[in-house]
Amino acid sequence: MIPQSVRRGRRQGFTLIEVMFGVVLAGMAVSMVATLIPLATKGQNASREYLQMTDVAQSKLDRLKDLGYGRLDEDEIVDAGIGTKESEDTYRFVLVGGVDSVTSATGRITISDFDADIKRVVISIDWKSAGATATPRTYELQGLIARQ
Repeated sequence: MIPQSVRRGRRQGFTLIEVMFGVVLAGMAVSMVATLIPLATKGQNASREYLQMTDVAQSKLDRLKDLGYGRLDEDEIVDAGIGTKESEDTYRFVLVGGVDSVTSATGRITISDFDADIKRVVISIDWKSAGATATPRTYELQGLIARQ
């Protein structure tokens, strides 16, 4: 059994060095997590833009499929508001609204013969994100439209 006088002299708790070491470790952990937040935000924005461009390209392809193989000509594509003629078998469109963080986006639709009864459609969209570190990005979607 320990005498009571010895138990009273023994202090409980942490020393100043132990507390300072704990504070430094906690500060390092917080700073490491804080550096990851901007990277995660940037990745989330890029993912959202990519998804929006995927939706736009898929919408254009669906509209071309709705026209059908026999109506894939300049008049029908322009009248449907899908794009404007740029050159032979190439159409252009510009995204004006509905895309949140994109400053400028232009698209190109190229239609070519894949086979005697099949047309290949390539839709590519180029855009830049808003902000000081705007990186040019491109999305491309390909599809086939068959004669029925």
